[in-house]
Amino acid sequence: MGVTLAAGPPGKSPERSAQVVEIAGPAGAGKTTLFEALSRASPNIRAVASLRTMSYLASFAATALASTPLHLRRYARHSLGWRERMIMIHAGALHHMVPRTSQARLTLFDQGPVFMLTRLYGSGVERIEDERVRRWWAAMITRWASTVDKVIRLDAPDAVLVQRIRVREKWHVTKEKSEQDTYEFLRSFRRACDATLSRLGCLTGPRLVEFDTSTLSVNEIAEQLLPELSGGRAAHRGSPSAHA
Repeated sequence: MGVTLAAGPPGKSPERSAQVVEIAGPAGAGKTTLFEALSRASPNIRAVASLRTMSYLASFAATALASTPLHLRRYARHSLGWRERMIMIHAGALHHMVPRTSQARLTLFDQGPVFMLTRLYGSGVERIEDERVRRWWAAMITRWASTVDKVIRLDAPDAVLVQRIRVREKWHVTKEKSEQDTYEFLRSFRRACDATLSRLGCLTGPRLVEFDTSTLSVNEIAEQLLPELSGGRAAHRGSPSAHA
């Protein structure tokens, strides 16, 4: 499958020429490894690796107080759990990590806005019958569709992902699940990701490039992506992702 990192959609803010790219995909696909490889490879890539800086935490607190519709006193009336409510705040606060001035650099997210919106979609945020939540969700989709330029989506067959999750030291919720439940978790995540990308794409949002990390190593993928992410013009080819 031919994949080209196309130019960002029209309608970008004129003061922001820097590209915003996110690496997406299910657990075990190799997102963090690719993120680290790209981050080390080019000084033009500004990697957002931590959400624990003082400036971001200040933005997180401000977003929690001013911009999120699920206030503390109303939590019990919604189906979203505590983790999902925190993700709602992150989805708004992450925008403060995007440069507001014209730069030649590229901002790269690992668990960025696409991940946050995917988690929220999978948790049922669109089914909440609250007008403020609906307006907030629509605003987030619009905001990130006009901000994220490209999504690098990694995937691999379920059996490969399960094996990687089982053997790595990093904790993941599926480590406590049966193999069958883990397969369903991965399928559910893909469905939520598909739906999220569809919503972003309907608004002429991010361009999508896909790789199967069971057929290409992370280093090979990085080598294909770097010329364009670093400012080159080459087009690249990747293997199609494993999901249907």
